[in-house]
Amino acid sequence: MVRPADPDIGDGLALGRAPAEVAFVVHWTSGPDPRNDAPLRLLALRGSAGNWSWFEAWIAPERPGPLPGRVRAALGVKAGDLENGDPAPQAWRGLLEFLGAAPVVTAEGRSFRAWRRHWVERLHAPDLMPASLGLDELATLALPGRLETGEGGLVRTLLGETGRAPAAIEPTEVAAALDALARPVLSGDPRLLGLVVAGLARARQAFLASDPDAAAQVEFLLALLDRPDLWAGASGELFGAGGTLPHGRLRLAAESAGSPDLALEGLDPAVAERYEDWRARPDMPPDNGAPSPFHPADTELLEQLLEDHLPSVLAAQRGGDPRDFQRESQAQVARQVARTLGADELLLVHAPTGTGKTLGYLLPAILWARRNEVRIGIATYTRALQEQAMEREVPTALAALSRAGVPPGTLVSVLKGRENYLCWRALRAATPEADDDGEAWLAWTVVVLFALRDAEGDLDRISAQPPIAVASSATYRRAFAGLLRTVRSATSCCTAGADRRTCAAELARARAERSHVVITNHAFALARKDFFRHLVFDECEHLHDQAANAWSHRTTFRSAREVLLRLHRPRSIRGRAPLDRLARQLLEGTPSGEALGRAMGRWQAAAEGLSELESEAGSFDAWRQEAGRGRGERDVHGLFREYLGSDHAPTLLMARVRAAAGLAQLESALDMVGEVTEKLPLRGAKRIRRGLEVARGELVILAETIEAWLPIDDGKPRLPREAFHDVESLPDGDLALVARVLLPHEVLGRFYHPSLGSAVLLSATTWLRGGFDASKKYLGLARAEQPGGSEERPGRTVRTFRAPEAFDYSRVLV
Repeated sequence: MVRPADPDIGDGLALGRAPAEVAFVVHWTSGPDPRNDAPLRLLALRGSAGNWSWFEAWIAPERPGPLPGRVRAALGVKAGDLENGDPAPQAWRGLLEFLGAAPVVTAEGRSFRAWRRHWVERLHAPDLMPASLGLDELATLALPGRLETGEGGLVRTLLGETGRAPAAIEPTEVAAALDALARPVLSGDPRLLGLVVAGLARARQAFLASDPDAAAQVEFLLALLDRPDLWAGASGELFGAGGTLPHGRLRLAAESAGSPDLALEGLDPAVAERYEDWRARPDMPPDNGAPSPFHPADTELLEQLLEDHLPSVLAAQRGGDPRDFQRESQAQVARQVARTLGADELLLVHAPTGTGKTLGYLLPAILWARRNEVRIGIATYTRALQEQAMEREVPTALAALSRAGVPPGTLVSVLKGRENYLCWRALRAATPEADDDGEAWLAWTVVVLFALRDAEGDLDRISAQPPIAVASSATYRRAFAGLLRTVRSATSCCTAGADRRTCAAELARARAERSHVVITNHAFALARKDFFRHLVFDECEHLHDQAANAWSHRTTFRSAREVLLRLHRPRSIRGRAPLDRLARQLLEGTPSGEALGRAMGRWQAAAEGLSELESEAGSFDAWRQEAGRGRGERDVHGLFREYLGSDHAPTLLMARVRAAAGLAQLESALDMVGEVTEKLPLRGAKRIRRGLEVARGELVILAETIEAWLPIDDGKPRLPREAFHDVESLPDGDLALVARVLLPHEVLGRFYHPSLGSAVLLSATTWLRGGFDASKKYLGLARAEQPGGSEERPGRTVRTFRAPEAFDYSRVLV
């Protein structure tokens, strides 16, 4: 490994020295595993500033036999290409000697390092392992978010198709792709370069002592950005299509860069512009107040879409004859969905695998929502399914509508839980300390650049992989996860207008409120009954379990203590919790010092209240073990209710009251601390205030969970019959307080389904044991259809439909 140069600037912003040469390397292999797969071809360019040398070697197979078809398809390699190739050891030794000490840019960094390490060890070659970076890693910084990766995938995404096999890329194409990645950074706002310098140079400085190899990679990355003249021309042209890339801009930024906090001043995240645009649009209500069945003109248009326009679009996308994409089962599902929407009905559909159900419900949902200017929800089981629907199915549906002559203007958005989005105000308060490790600075740089470039701020879109190879990826992932936990939007964050425009959660909400179709998940749809009146539940077999999770409460005492420890760590001399930071800065006797003193006292009371409650819960657990001997499982599950009716109950109830009250009083004290310190010139003020804000939200949730676990009315426990309340003893010795909905289908049928205007529930598994009865009961539809004697509501109309099989299984060979 070539060790990084000593810092040449003493302020922590040293960029290091640029290498004399750069190499671009491509390795073609039959698979990812160097121990089991075969190398096929090695290609490399080495040089700088227009003076380039070329290396190429075909590699003869060690074992005779035809190449797998997937290899021929991906790389376009024929057996004849390899017949006269070099033996693999000779080819790899030649490549390693050709590269020498030149740092390497390759398409896939981790893959190349694995193969190179394998051959360095196998050849007993000198440990010459210069720094290397993959385009897949650089994309984490330059173009954060989701980019297609894999065999040649990123290069093809950046450069477009070439007509060759998809993975048959050349070193010149790697150089051209590097240009495409570097150009947005180097040609953007100069303040963005200041952030790159602020984060990466500090990461390099920290890595010099802890991980020299990582420091060398950061130094190489900075050199690539600071000196594009080193590698310009490696792609076969002097510069990329966008013209000359300036060199020395990072070094200039290093000379003028201030603190990272100053570098963030005046910058807005990418979501800010989108927020203003969406806020200017009119709201889309969840209902229009009256039944609105599917319009006859839309019924006719739907038939045209299913028979002609959708098959034609699919054929154009995937190749083939449009008739191959006409699915009668899909058309029947679409007709049934159209009949249900706006008709004050609930529909349960069995849509077998291969039906094409997503497009089957998307098309009628879009037509109905556009006609009535009403918001409709599409609820999937997971966030991954949300993204799949948005990225694959929605564009296809919109293309079919466009082909049918429907004018543009259909608004479709994705809405996840608030914690899935990045809050810019929180990120600005999360700048690492000057003495934090390299992983913390590296993670911060990635997340900041993601915020500045990703127009949605959806944290599912950001990779948790480090953008360079670090000695401990686990350390990086911990730093990354801790940062994401800090910058996630919270229920109580961004109440001021200026903050809302930079909060990705507020953008997502604004988009959803103004969209015809909102793709969400089951959990959100169940938790926010007010947001949708018309819904399609895909993969509805999971709705029962999701309802149990959404309407249940659970916490462990360990997680409760962690909430308090994130506020204050007793006996920690240099603690970074917000109350500890304030304690080192506020003076006793001042209003702010007195507010902090009250908060510390309330913290101690809350900690003692939790400790008392844990002790009482432990007493119940010990009593349960003794009282449960010789009893059946059903009786054991009822022991908590029995305990609450015994002489032991008063001490448990008192502990529960004190714990919840202590948390509430601490939350109130934190509010006062925030008010009196709002304008004080504190060190790390933004981080402290954000920590207090997040802690307040966590305290509210914790108190609500404890109160739901043991509801008390007029000094007595009031456990509703619909839920199971208990103390769970965990294998690690911890105790959990649980209030779990016992019969989710009852709650669905009595309270949720009756509140909907219309809904479609569909899946490939709703037809069970020759009918729909089991699914109707499990999903609460039977109870919605037939109210109990004590319910004062009319029954809902529930229809069922079984789509025909999409495949002829009699022709399948198993």
